[in-house]
Order: sequence, then C-alpha cells, then structure tokens
Amino acid sequence: MIFYTFSFSNSFYYLYSLAIGYLLTLILIIASNRPFKRAFGISTMEMINMIVKTMKGEEEGKKELEEFFSTNSVEGEVEYTVFSFRNEREERKALFVLPGFHLGPLKGLGGSRLPTILDETVKGYEDVFTFHVPSTHALNPVREEDSKRLPRSINEDLDEMEYSSEASRFVRIEEEGIVGGQSFGSDLLLNLSFYPEPTEDVHASVGKIISQRGESFSFSQVGVIDSHNCGEKRVNGVFYPSKKATQIIGNSERIFEKVDSLERKDLKMGTSSNKDYDEPGIGKEGIKVAVFEVKDQRSAQILVDANNMVPVLRGDIQEEIEDMVDISEVHTSDTHEVNTLLHSHEPLGNNFSKEKIIREIKALVKEAVKDIESVDVAVSGGTLKNIELMGPVNTDRINAVSETLAKTLPYAVTLTFALQFVLTILVSWALL
Repeated sequence: MIFYTFSFSNSFYYLYSLAIGYLLTLILIIASNRPFKRAFGISTMEMINMIVKTMKGEEEGKKELEEFFSTNSVEGEVEYTVFSFRNEREERKALFVLPGFHLGPLKGLGGSRLPTILDETVKGYEDVFTFHVPSTHALNPVREEDSKRLPRSINEDLDEMEYSSEASRFVRIEEEGIVGGQSFGSDLLLNLSFYPEPTEDVHASVGKIISQRGESFSFSQVGVIDSHNCGEKRVNGVFYPSKKATQIIGNSERIFEKVDSLERKDLKMGTSSNKDYDEPGIGKEGIKVAVFEVKDQRSAQILVDANNMVPVLRGDIQEEIEDMVDISEVHTSDTHEVNTLLHSHEPLGNNFSKEKIIREIKALVKEAVKDIESVDVAVSGGTLKNIELMGPVNTDRINAVSETLAKTLPYAVTLTFALQFVLTILVSWALL
C-alpha cells in the first residue's frame, strides 16, 4: 500500500505479500505445535483453544481439559485437617481447612475454585479459611468434582468432633525458614515461610515429615500451613532433602519443644472478612482475618485468596497492625483462580495496590479485635481416597513444554513478521 496505488495490474503484489504472510505464519504454527504434539499427542493450538474455552467458563473446554489431564493422571490419597471454632452459644464461628490439595492448575479447572467451593458448601460457619498446605502442582486434582468431595467429607466429620477451650500462646522462630506454631487442645497448627527470600511451593514430603515429627511429641495432630507469602518469577520450590527443607524441619522441631512446654489457657477469638473485590490478583474469597487471644497475647492469622505475594508486602502488613496485635502471620491460599494462564505469575500486590491491601487488612484486624469472644476448638483429620491427581511426571512434562514455548514464541512471532515485511519489500523492489 506504501509503494503502489491499488489497481488490477498491481494486485499481484498484494497477493504475493499475503502469500508470504500466510506461508510464514503456517510455518510458525507448525513449529509451535510440535512440542505438545510430541509430548502429549495434541497440538499447541488445540491446548490453547481448550484453555481459552475453560477460562471463559465454557463447560465444553473444561471437560476437554479434564479428559486431557486424566490421560496422564495418577490415582492417589489426599489427607486433610480441619480446625473448627465455635462460641459459647455453640454457634459455629470459623473453620480452618488444610486441604491437602494444590489449588491449581488454572482458572476454572481442578482445585482452583476450592476456597469458594468450601465456603459455599461447608455448612454453618461465618468464615471458612482455606489455607495452602505443603503441596505442588503434582497434587492438583484433575477434576473439580474431586475437589467437591472434600466439603462433603468435612460435613460428615463436623458432628463427631470433640471440643476443647484451651490453647497456648503463638510462638515463632524468626530465622532462615520461619516457623510459627500454636496448640489448640492437644493439637498443633504450624505455619512455614521463607520470607524475605522468595520461594515457590513447599513440597508435600516436607510437610509430611514435619507433621510426623510433631506427632512424636504430645500432639495428636499437626496441621502444617505453607504460608506462600513471598514470591517472584522463576524461583524454586522447597524439596527434601535440600538445605531449606532441612532448615525448616529443624526449626519446626524447636517449635514443638517450645509449644509443648507452654501453659494452656482459655481461648478467645474474633473474625472478620471482606469478599467484595473485583480486582486482578485476588480471588472471590477476598481477605479473612482471625485474631486469637490467649492470656495476655493477641495473635492474628490473615489469609488472602491470592497466589503468593510480592516481596516485602508481608512485612509491611505486619508493621501496620503491630499496635493492635502482638504477633501475626500473613498467608495466601495459592488459588490459581487468579491466574490467566497455566504458569502466569499474579502475586498479590502486583496489580492490586499494595497500599489498598494494607488499608483493608488493617481495618479487618480492627474489626476482628472487636469481635473477640470465648471459643472452643476441635480438630479432625481425614483422607480422600482414589483421587485423580496431575502427578509429578505429567506436571514436569507440561512445565517443560510450556516454558519452552513461553521463551521462544515471542521471538518467533517477531521474527516471522519482520521477515515477512523484509521479503515483501525486497521482492516488490526487484519487480519494479
């Protein structure tokens, strides 16, 4: 269009330019399709089509993706733990759920909606806190229907739970591999973090080792939370027997000893939540806060329905609320409902204003403090059997192929259109 005015005699040049573009684009598509075709038997474009339909909420795309993951899945067992809190009137106040699942792999699929499913399905609680436990994408449920088995099992457990009114203070070790713990009755709630060093998921084997060692003390059950509160792109997870894993296991044992020696006192609790958000980076369950009071200590457990946090945000939040509570921990649920692609990075504070997050949490902590009342607590655990999981081999293969495409496609697309432009100009000049 730059070199020629449109006429029938010049139409050859337009058709030639279109042919070059078509040919180069076709080559690009064929080259892009090969990695997935070799690894999984379907093309990259077919996979992208299924992902797009799933994220648009189309059941057809979701079923196609479930069937695809099912062909490469493994069958396994998933353990879960729940901490149920009720007030003196025996009204259910809050439920802490440590699901055993990983909340992925992407929006609308597998375990991504689990926090919302639990909140809508578990009966009678003001707030249901779905925490992230040590787990990786290998523990993603293939089908959302398997996620729905968890609330059904929890509802069966609730009527048989035995309550206690006693708890210990919350104690924490602030070293490389932060560990915080608090006993409720004869059970223990433990949280792990590597803040301020960014990390990815703590592996399930690390959590299992910690809980087993805790049970060798006087604790009936140990619920382990991976706080997932400091992340950035391309950081590694924590696998046993890495240095990070052994460090955090050792710190956990020190917490067991500390908590074991603490006096148990009457437990009080206040909660608050805000689920009214429609912003990138935060899921439908919003922000939830639980403040515990044991003797002269107030501790806060803050949970955001998000996939990790930008570095330093955890510390900024803690500084802002230290006049209301003595000690606090900030967690994300690691929901992949906020992820726009399979391996996209959408940490809290990346798109959602950090200043607004801090203001919101500060207001919710204040509200939870006002809500403090005497509570009882009961702890229960269970196992879901015959669950279809993505599995480590399937996950590694998808990671490898996706990483390769993510790194090469931008360059390939740029090169394709640059080459088309240059060839069109050269041939047009030659024919003039």
